[in-house]
Amino acid sequence: MITTTVKAKNNAIGDAIRAAYRGRLTQTELAKKLGVAQNTVSRWSTGDASPSFDDLAALERACNLPLGWVLRAAGYVTETKTAADAIAADPNIDSPRRELLLATYRAAVAQSAKTSSAVAASNSSKRRKRAS
Repeated sequence: MITTTVKAKNNAIGDAIRAAYRGRLTQTELAKKLGVAQNTVSRWSTGDASPSFDDLAALERACNLPLGWVLRAAGYVTETKTAADAIAADPNIDSPRRELLLATYRAAVAQSAKTSSAVAASNSSKRRKRAS
């Protein structure tokens, strides 16, 4: 049962990884960008292995993906678990890196909230102008 669950999670991650680089990079090119072997990217893509949190962060940068998308694809974030919860609970992240990741995540959330507010205000203003 556990093996099946892990394999299903790895397959979901593999699907997301393939979607991220397909049509833009080869596995070899992605591996070079990530600093891993090509067969590592292949194993992630087929669901035979799962990338570490650091590998997921590198994947985010290499494929220009939103951090939330990568974390959700990897199962670190669900409807009830935020990225901050996942970062705080991951025993593979040392304390200084954890603090940096949490600060980065919180700053991204704050920036996203500001952007959303600005867009909402702009849309509201446009609707008022059209109504006049």
